[in-house]
Amino acid sequence: MTKVTADKWPQASQTLVVRAAIYLPIAILAALSLPFLFSDLDLALQEPFYGGDNRWPVGDSPIWRFFYTIGPVPAILLGVVSIFTLMLGFGNQSLAKYRKLSAYFFFVLLIGAGLITNSILKDQWGRPRPKQVTAFDGTESFERLLHYEPESTGKSFPCGHATVGFYFLALVPLLKGRRRWWALILSLLLGLLIGIARMTQGGHFASDVIWAAAVMWFTSLLFYKLLRLDQSLYWQAKEGTKPLPKWVRWASAPVVVLILALVGTIWPYDKRLTATPDDLPPLEELRLDFNGEDILEIVPGKEFSITSFTDGHRAPKSRLRASSTFTDGPPTIRVDYRREGFFSELNVRTVVTVPEGLSLTIVGSEELTRLVLPKEGIEPQLELSPETKVLKR
Repeated sequence: MTKVTADKWPQASQTLVVRAAIYLPIAILAALSLPFLFSDLDLALQEPFYGGDNRWPVGDSPIWRFFYTIGPVPAILLGVVSIFTLMLGFGNQSLAKYRKLSAYFFFVLLIGAGLITNSILKDQWGRPRPKQVTAFDGTESFERLLHYEPESTGKSFPCGHATVGFYFLALVPLLKGRRRWWALILSLLLGLLIGIARMTQGGHFASDVIWAAAVMWFTSLLFYKLLRLDQSLYWQAKEGTKPLPKWVRWASAPVVVLILALVGTIWPYDKRLTATPDDLPPLEELRLDFNGEDILEIVPGKEFSITSFTDGHRAPKSRLRASSTFTDGPPTIRVDYRREGFFSELNVRTVVTVPEGLSLTIVGSEELTRLVLPKEGIEPQLELSPETKVLKR
Protein backbone atom coordinates (compact mmCIF):
# COMPACT_ATOMS: atom_id res chain seq x y z
CA MET A 1 0.00 0.00 0.00
CA THR A 2 1.30 3.41 -0.93
CA LYS A 3 2.11 5.59 2.02
CA VAL A 4 0.81 9.16 1.83
CA THR A 5 3.39 11.49 3.25
CA ALA A 6 2.53 14.72 5.02
CA ASP A 7 3.95 16.95 2.29
CA LYS A 8 1.47 15.54 -0.22
CA TRP A 9 -1.60 16.48 1.75
CA PRO A 10 -1.56 20.21 0.87
CA GLN A 11 -1.38 19.42 -2.84
CA ALA A 12 -4.14 16.80 -2.60
CA SER A 13 -6.28 19.17 -0.55
CA GLN A 14 -5.74 21.99 -3.05
CA THR A 15 -6.73 19.74 -5.95
CA LEU A 16 -9.92 18.78 -4.11
CA VAL A 17 -10.78 22.43 -3.49
CA VAL A 18 -10.23 23.33 -7.15
CA ARG A 19 -12.43 20.48 -8.32
CA ALA A 20 -15.13 21.43 -5.83
CA ALA A 21 -14.98 25.06 -7.01
CA ILE A 22 -15.67 23.89 -10.57
CA TYR A 23 -17.93 20.85 -10.37
CA LEU A 24 -20.11 21.83 -7.41
CA PRO A 25 -21.24 25.13 -9.01
CA ILE A 26 -21.89 23.28 -12.28
CA ALA A 27 -24.10 20.81 -10.41
CA ILE A 28 -25.94 23.62 -8.61
CA LEU A 29 -26.41 25.54 -11.86
CA ALA A 30 -27.81 22.45 -13.59
CA ALA A 31 -30.19 21.72 -10.71
CA LEU A 32 -31.46 25.30 -10.61
CA SER A 33 -31.81 25.52 -14.39
CA LEU A 34 -33.85 22.34 -14.96
CA PRO A 35 -37.20 23.73 -13.70
CA PHE A 36 -36.82 26.76 -15.98
CA LEU A 37 -35.92 24.62 -19.00
CA PHE A 38 -38.99 22.39 -18.80
CA SER A 39 -41.68 24.69 -17.39
CA ASP A 40 -42.89 28.29 -17.39
CA LEU A 41 -41.49 28.90 -13.91
CA ASP A 42 -39.96 32.18 -15.08
CA LEU A 43 -43.43 33.54 -15.90
CA ALA A 44 -44.85 32.36 -12.58
CA LEU A 45 -42.10 34.12 -10.62
CA GLN A 46 -42.69 37.36 -12.53
CA GLU A 47 -46.45 37.36 -11.94
CA PRO A 48 -46.40 38.93 -8.42
CA PHE A 49 -44.56 41.97 -9.76
CA TYR A 50 -46.92 42.66 -12.66
CA GLY A 51 -49.58 45.36 -12.32
CA GLY A 52 -51.41 44.93 -15.63
CA ASP A 53 -51.34 47.09 -18.77
CA ASN A 54 -47.58 46.50 -19.06
CA ARG A 55 -47.00 48.27 -15.73
CA TRP A 56 -44.56 47.09 -13.06
CA PRO A 57 -45.46 49.14 -9.95
CA VAL A 58 -43.40 47.09 -7.47
CA GLY A 59 -40.27 48.16 -9.31
CA ASP A 60 -41.03 51.80 -8.53
CA SER A 61 -40.67 51.31 -4.77
CA PRO A 62 -37.66 53.16 -3.26
CA ILE A 63 -35.87 50.00 -2.12
CA TRP A 64 -35.80 48.42 -5.59
CA ARG A 65 -35.01 51.72 -7.29
CA PHE A 66 -32.06 52.02 -4.91
CA PHE A 67 -30.60 48.64 -5.84
CA TYR A 68 -31.22 49.34 -9.53
CA THR A 69 -29.44 52.70 -9.59
CA ILE A 70 -26.86 52.43 -6.79
CA GLY A 71 -26.22 48.68 -6.83
CA PRO A 72 -23.67 48.80 -9.68
CA VAL A 73 -21.62 51.61 -8.09
CA PRO A 74 -19.33 49.47 -5.85
CA ALA A 75 -18.29 47.26 -8.78
CA ILE A 76 -17.67 50.27 -10.99
CA LEU A 77 -15.53 51.93 -8.33
CA LEU A 78 -13.48 48.77 -7.80
CA GLY A 79 -13.03 48.39 -11.54
CA VAL A 80 -11.85 51.99 -11.93
CA VAL A 81 -9.44 51.69 -8.99
CA SER A 82 -8.11 48.44 -10.45
CA ILE A 83 -7.33 49.84 -13.89
CA PHE A 84 -5.58 52.89 -12.44
CA THR A 85 -3.59 50.77 -9.99
CA LEU A 86 -2.62 48.44 -12.82
CA MET A 87 -1.39 51.24 -15.07
CA LEU A 88 0.34 53.23 -12.34
CA GLY A 89 1.97 50.06 -11.07
CA PHE A 90 4.20 49.94 -14.14
CA GLY A 91 6.03 53.02 -12.95
CA ASN A 92 5.40 53.16 -9.22
CA GLN A 93 7.28 50.62 -7.09
CA SER A 94 4.88 50.91 -4.15
CA LEU A 95 1.97 49.92 -6.41
CA ALA A 96 3.84 47.39 -8.53
CA LYS A 97 3.15 44.47 -6.17
CA TYR A 98 -0.61 44.92 -6.70
CA ARG A 99 -0.46 44.54 -10.47
CA LYS A 100 -1.69 40.93 -10.45
CA LEU A 101 -4.62 41.66 -8.16
CA SER A 102 -5.49 44.79 -10.14
CA ALA A 103 -5.41 42.89 -13.41
CA TYR A 104 -7.56 40.17 -11.85
CA PHE A 105 -10.33 42.49 -10.68
CA PHE A 106 -10.21 44.52 -13.87
CA PHE A 107 -10.42 41.57 -16.27
CA VAL A 108 -13.13 39.77 -14.30
CA LEU A 109 -15.29 42.88 -14.62
CA LEU A 110 -14.34 43.64 -18.21
CA ILE A 111 -14.67 40.08 -19.54
CA GLY A 112 -17.39 38.70 -17.26
CA ALA A 113 -19.80 41.60 -16.91
CA GLY A 114 -18.72 43.34 -20.12
CA LEU A 115 -17.69 41.06 -22.96
CA ILE A 116 -19.40 37.76 -22.08
CA THR A 117 -22.61 39.11 -20.56
CA ASN A 118 -23.33 42.19 -22.64
CA SER A 119 -21.48 41.86 -25.93
CA ILE A 120 -21.78 38.09 -26.51
CA LEU A 121 -24.85 36.83 -24.67
CA LYS A 122 -27.25 39.77 -24.24
CA ASP A 123 -26.65 41.28 -27.67
CA GLN A 124 -26.72 37.96 -29.54
CA TRP A 125 -28.97 35.52 -27.65
CA GLY A 126 -32.23 37.33 -28.34
CA ARG A 127 -34.28 36.48 -25.26
CA PRO A 128 -37.13 39.01 -24.77
CA ARG A 129 -37.45 40.75 -21.43
CA PRO A 130 -40.53 40.10 -19.24
CA LYS A 131 -42.06 43.46 -20.17
CA GLN A 132 -41.70 42.53 -23.86
CA VAL A 133 -43.58 39.20 -23.80
CA THR A 134 -47.28 38.77 -24.56
CA ALA A 135 -47.97 37.24 -21.13
CA PHE A 136 -47.37 40.70 -19.68
CA ASP A 137 -49.00 42.70 -22.50
CA GLY A 138 -45.87 42.96 -24.62
CA THR A 139 -45.46 41.97 -28.26
CA GLU A 140 -42.88 39.13 -28.13
CA SER A 141 -43.35 35.42 -27.48
CA PHE A 142 -41.96 34.09 -24.21
CA GLU A 143 -38.78 32.04 -24.56
CA ARG A 144 -37.62 29.61 -21.93
CA LEU A 145 -34.10 29.55 -20.55
CA LEU A 146 -31.34 28.84 -23.10
CA HIS A 147 -33.69 29.15 -26.10
CA TYR A 148 -31.55 30.83 -28.76
CA GLU A 149 -33.37 33.32 -31.00
CA PRO A 150 -30.90 35.44 -33.00
CA GLU A 151 -33.68 37.22 -34.91
CA SER A 152 -35.10 38.72 -31.73
CA THR A 153 -33.94 42.07 -30.35
CA GLY A 154 -34.48 40.96 -26.74
CA LYS A 155 -31.61 41.45 -24.29
CA SER A 156 -32.81 39.61 -21.22
CA PHE A 157 -30.24 36.78 -20.96
CA PRO A 158 -28.37 37.02 -18.67
CA CYS A 159 -28.99 39.86 -16.20
CA GLY A 160 -26.28 42.47 -16.75
CA HIS A 161 -27.07 44.46 -13.62
CA ALA A 162 -26.86 41.35 -11.44
CA THR A 163 -23.37 40.57 -12.75
CA VAL A 164 -21.98 43.69 -11.09
CA GLY A 165 -23.34 42.42 -7.77
CA PHE A 166 -22.03 38.90 -8.32
CA TYR A 167 -18.74 40.52 -9.39
CA PHE A 168 -17.61 40.33 -5.77
CA LEU A 169 -17.55 36.55 -6.06
CA ALA A 170 -14.05 37.33 -7.35
CA LEU A 171 -13.05 37.82 -3.70
CA VAL A 172 -13.90 34.24 -2.75
CA PRO A 173 -10.81 32.49 -4.23
CA LEU A 174 -8.55 35.13 -2.69
CA LEU A 175 -9.72 34.79 0.91
CA LYS A 176 -9.60 32.03 3.51
CA GLY A 177 -11.68 30.82 6.43
CA ARG A 178 -14.61 32.93 7.58
CA ARG A 179 -13.68 35.78 5.31
CA ARG A 180 -14.18 33.51 2.28
CA TRP A 181 -17.64 32.51 3.48
CA TRP A 182 -18.63 36.10 4.22
CA ALA A 183 -17.46 37.16 0.75
CA LEU A 184 -19.52 34.36 -0.78
CA ILE A 185 -22.66 35.18 1.18
CA LEU A 186 -22.51 38.96 0.74
CA SER A 187 -21.69 38.85 -2.98
CA LEU A 188 -24.53 36.38 -3.62
CA LEU A 189 -26.87 38.57 -1.57
CA LEU A 190 -25.91 41.76 -3.43
CA GLY A 191 -26.27 40.12 -6.84
CA LEU A 192 -29.59 38.58 -5.83
CA LEU A 193 -31.02 41.88 -4.58
CA ILE A 194 -29.98 43.69 -7.76
CA GLY A 195 -31.45 40.83 -9.80
CA ILE A 196 -34.76 40.97 -7.92
CA ALA A 197 -34.84 44.73 -8.52
CA ARG A 198 -34.63 44.08 -12.26
CA MET A 199 -37.33 41.41 -11.98
CA THR A 200 -39.70 43.83 -10.24
CA GLN A 201 -39.21 46.25 -13.15
CA GLY A 202 -39.92 43.63 -15.81
CA GLY A 203 -36.33 43.82 -16.99
CA HIS A 204 -35.17 40.23 -16.37
CA PHE A 205 -36.37 36.75 -15.48
CA ALA A 206 -35.19 34.79 -12.43
CA SER A 207 -33.19 32.40 -14.60
CA ASP A 208 -31.32 35.37 -16.08
CA VAL A 209 -30.16 36.25 -12.56
CA ILE A 210 -29.02 32.69 -11.82
CA TRP A 211 -26.91 32.55 -14.96
CA ALA A 212 -25.42 35.97 -14.21
CA ALA A 213 -23.97 34.47 -11.04
CA ALA A 214 -22.56 31.54 -13.00
CA VAL A 215 -20.89 33.80 -15.56
CA MET A 216 -19.13 35.84 -12.89
CA TRP A 217 -18.05 32.81 -10.83
CA PHE A 218 -16.46 30.93 -13.70
CA THR A 219 -14.88 34.11 -15.08
CA SER A 220 -13.31 34.66 -11.66
CA LEU A 221 -11.94 31.11 -11.60
CA LEU A 222 -10.55 31.51 -15.12
CA PHE A 223 -8.52 34.61 -14.34
CA TYR A 224 -7.55 33.29 -10.92
CA LYS A 225 -5.74 30.46 -12.71
CA LEU A 226 -4.50 32.47 -15.71
CA LEU A 227 -2.83 35.03 -13.46
CA ARG A 228 -1.52 32.26 -11.17
CA LEU A 229 -3.02 33.82 -8.09
CA ASP A 230 -3.10 30.37 -6.55
CA GLN A 231 0.70 30.59 -6.40
CA SER A 232 1.05 34.20 -5.29
CA LEU A 233 -1.36 37.11 -4.92
CA TYR A 234 1.33 39.68 -5.52
CA TRP A 235 3.49 40.45 -8.54
CA GLN A 236 7.22 40.07 -8.17
CA ALA A 237 9.66 41.20 -10.83
CA LYS A 238 12.16 38.64 -11.97
CA GLU A 239 15.80 39.51 -11.57
CA GLY A 240 17.00 41.54 -14.52
CA THR A 241 13.51 42.61 -15.61
CA LYS A 242 13.58 46.08 -17.10
CA PRO A 243 10.75 48.53 -16.36
CA LEU A 244 8.42 49.38 -19.20
CA PRO A 245 9.24 52.54 -21.15
CA LYS A 246 7.21 55.61 -20.23
CA TRP A 247 5.70 55.77 -23.70
CA VAL A 248 3.89 52.46 -23.03
CA ARG A 249 2.11 53.98 -20.06
CA TRP A 250 1.17 57.06 -22.04
CA ALA A 251 0.02 54.96 -24.99
CA SER A 252 -2.30 53.01 -22.70
CA ALA A 253 -4.03 56.19 -21.52
CA PRO A 254 -6.55 56.25 -24.42
CA VAL A 255 -7.52 52.67 -23.52
CA VAL A 256 -8.26 53.75 -19.97
CA VAL A 257 -10.30 56.71 -21.22
CA LEU A 258 -12.27 54.43 -23.56
CA ILE A 259 -13.03 51.98 -20.76
CA LEU A 260 -14.18 54.76 -18.46
CA ALA A 261 -16.38 56.11 -21.25
CA LEU A 262 -17.98 52.69 -21.72
CA VAL A 263 -18.56 52.38 -17.98
CA GLY A 264 -20.33 55.72 -18.10
CA THR A 265 -22.97 54.38 -20.50
CA ILE A 266 -24.50 51.81 -18.15
CA TRP A 267 -26.57 54.23 -16.04
CA PRO A 268 -30.25 53.23 -16.09
CA TYR A 269 -32.89 55.20 -17.95
CA ASP A 270 -36.58 54.65 -17.24
CA LYS A 271 -38.95 57.47 -18.14
CA ARG A 272 -42.57 58.01 -19.08
CA LEU A 273 -43.14 60.68 -21.74
CA THR A 274 -46.40 62.35 -22.72
CA ALA A 275 -46.75 63.61 -26.28
CA THR A 276 -50.45 64.50 -26.41
CA PRO A 277 -51.03 67.94 -27.98
CA ASP A 278 -52.77 70.48 -25.77
CA ASP A 279 -56.35 71.63 -26.43
CA LEU A 280 -57.27 69.09 -29.09
CA PRO A 281 -60.66 69.87 -30.68
CA PRO A 282 -63.28 67.12 -31.10
CA LEU A 283 -62.16 64.97 -34.03
CA GLU A 284 -63.91 62.58 -36.39
CA GLU A 285 -60.81 61.80 -38.41
CA LEU A 286 -57.09 62.10 -37.72
CA ARG A 287 -53.80 61.50 -39.48
CA LEU A 288 -51.06 60.40 -37.05
CA ASP A 289 -47.60 61.12 -38.45
CA PHE A 290 -45.44 59.09 -36.07
CA ASN A 291 -41.70 59.74 -36.27
CA GLY A 292 -40.71 57.47 -33.42
CA GLU A 293 -38.93 54.17 -32.91
CA ASP A 294 -39.52 50.63 -31.66
CA ILE A 295 -43.17 49.85 -30.82
CA LEU A 296 -46.40 51.78 -31.44
CA GLU A 297 -49.51 50.31 -29.83
CA ILE A 298 -53.08 51.45 -30.54
CA VAL A 299 -55.67 50.85 -27.80
CA PRO A 300 -59.31 51.94 -27.43
CA GLY A 301 -60.14 54.54 -24.79
CA LYS A 302 -62.32 57.50 -23.85
CA GLU A 303 -59.90 60.28 -24.82
CA PHE A 304 -57.10 60.59 -27.34
CA SER A 305 -53.65 60.42 -25.75
CA ILE A 306 -50.04 59.58 -26.64
CA THR A 307 -47.78 58.13 -23.93
CA SER A 308 -44.31 56.62 -24.35
CA PHE A 309 -42.69 54.20 -21.91
CA THR A 310 -38.91 54.01 -22.13
CA ASP A 311 -36.16 52.00 -20.50
CA GLY A 312 -32.51 51.40 -21.25
CA HIS A 313 -28.98 52.47 -20.35
CA ARG A 314 -27.27 55.75 -21.08
CA ALA A 315 -24.44 58.11 -20.41
CA PRO A 316 -25.19 60.67 -17.68
CA LYS A 317 -27.55 63.50 -18.71
CA SER A 318 -28.69 61.67 -21.85
CA ARG A 319 -32.41 61.71 -22.48
CA LEU A 320 -35.19 61.17 -24.99
CA ARG A 321 -37.44 64.12 -25.77
CA ALA A 322 -40.92 63.91 -27.30
CA SER A 323 -42.86 66.68 -29.01
CA SER A 324 -46.09 66.87 -30.98
CA THR A 325 -47.84 69.43 -33.18
CA PHE A 326 -51.44 69.57 -34.37
CA THR A 327 -52.46 71.07 -37.70
CA ASP A 328 -55.94 71.35 -39.18
CA GLY A 329 -57.06 70.65 -42.74
CA PRO A 330 -56.84 67.68 -42.72
CA PRO A 331 -56.42 67.14 -38.95
CA THR A 332 -52.87 65.85 -38.41
CA ILE A 333 -50.76 65.17 -35.35
CA ARG A 334 -47.04 64.92 -35.95
CA VAL A 335 -45.05 63.23 -33.18
CA ASP A 336 -41.26 63.60 -33.09
CA TYR A 337 -38.65 62.08 -30.80
CA ARG A 338 -35.11 63.32 -30.32
CA ARG A 339 -32.25 61.61 -28.53
CA GLU A 340 -29.88 63.80 -26.55
CA GLY A 341 -26.56 62.26 -25.52
CA PHE A 342 -25.61 58.61 -25.84
CA PHE A 343 -27.64 55.45 -25.15
CA SER A 344 -26.07 52.00 -25.08
CA GLU A 345 -29.60 50.59 -25.08
CA LEU A 346 -33.01 52.23 -25.41
CA ASN A 347 -36.41 50.55 -25.69
CA VAL A 348 -39.44 52.69 -26.50
CA ARG A 349 -43.08 51.61 -26.41
CA THR A 350 -45.62 54.28 -27.35
CA VAL A 351 -49.30 53.75 -26.52
CA VAL A 352 -51.91 55.78 -28.41
CA THR A 353 -55.41 55.77 -26.93
CA VAL A 354 -58.09 56.21 -29.60
CA PRO A 355 -61.73 57.10 -28.74
CA GLU A 356 -64.62 55.27 -30.39
CA GLY A 357 -65.67 56.58 -33.79
CA LEU A 358 -62.36 58.25 -34.69
CA SER A 359 -61.20 57.45 -38.23
CA LEU A 360 -57.44 57.05 -37.98
CA THR A 361 -54.61 57.01 -40.50
CA ILE A 362 -51.14 56.04 -39.25
CA VAL A 363 -47.96 57.10 -41.02
CA GLY A 364 -44.88 55.42 -39.53
CA SER A 365 -41.17 56.16 -39.84
CA GLU A 366 -38.55 53.58 -40.82
CA GLU A 367 -37.48 53.32 -37.17
CA LEU A 368 -40.90 51.92 -36.21
CA THR A 369 -40.36 48.16 -35.86
CA ARG A 370 -43.82 47.04 -34.69
CA LEU A 371 -47.37 48.34 -34.83
CA VAL A 372 -49.74 46.61 -32.43
CA LEU A 373 -53.48 46.90 -33.12
CA PRO A 374 -56.48 45.59 -31.16
CA LYS A 375 -58.22 42.57 -32.63
CA GLU A 376 -61.52 44.44 -32.85
CA GLY A 377 -62.89 47.96 -32.94
CA ILE A 378 -60.08 49.96 -34.58
CA GLU A 379 -59.13 49.53 -38.26
CA PRO A 380 -56.79 52.40 -39.20
CA GLN A 381 -55.43 53.16 -42.64
CA LEU A 382 -51.72 52.36 -42.69
CA GLU A 383 -48.79 54.01 -44.44
CA LEU A 384 -45.82 52.12 -43.06
CA SER A 385 -42.30 51.09 -43.96
CA PRO A 386 -42.09 47.55 -45.42
CA GLU A 387 -39.89 46.58 -42.43
CA THR A 388 -42.61 47.44 -39.89
CA LYS A 389 -44.42 44.38 -38.54
CA VAL A 390 -48.15 44.68 -37.81
CA LEU A 391 -49.54 42.57 -34.97
CA LYS A 392 -53.06 42.17 -33.59
CA ARG A 393 -53.93 41.15 -30.07
